[in-house]
Amino acid sequence: MRRATIIAVAGLFLLTAVFAQDATGGKTRFGVLEFDNEDMLTFRGHRVDPEVKGGPRTYLSDPYRFGASDVVLVTKSGGTACPARYYFVTVSSSGAKATGPFGTCNEAKDIERQGDSISLTMQGFLGPYEPEDKRKKAFAETHVFVFRDGVVTDNGKPVR
Repeated sequence: MRRATIIAVAGLFLLTAVFAQDATGGKTRFGVLEFDNEDMLTFRGHRVDPEVKGGPRTYLSDPYRFGASDVVLVTKSGGTACPARYYFVTVSSSGAKATGPFGTCNEAKDIERQGDSISLTMQGFLGPYEPEDKRKKAFAETHVFVFRDGVVTDNGKPVR
């Protein structure tokens, strides 16, 4: 009985550690990305530039390896007006650099690595306070966001 209790407690501890890591940071070859006590993304104790603000439903992907860099996709979910926003963070031995936020506010249907790029495909989005006909029209649009060499494009046009 005592052995079963110890195993159960150890299992719960391990699960808690796994979920805490998923919610608070991700390992790269160069160090750990994590959120500080103000929910700002940091690398080696320094805030990532430009700043990436997290929250309770912010997730970091496993790193994608690109030569001498790792790239992590940050997904920030939640909210009514804009349910999903994305950032890419490039991490190397010299530090970490983020893209600005991008996306249509819809969740990505597909995330795929293609050679030296990563693409996210999603439908357009307008919030619940917009007219229904405009929301339907936006949802009918397909957007392909591509990250290559630190730049994000939306259907071939640079994201500002």
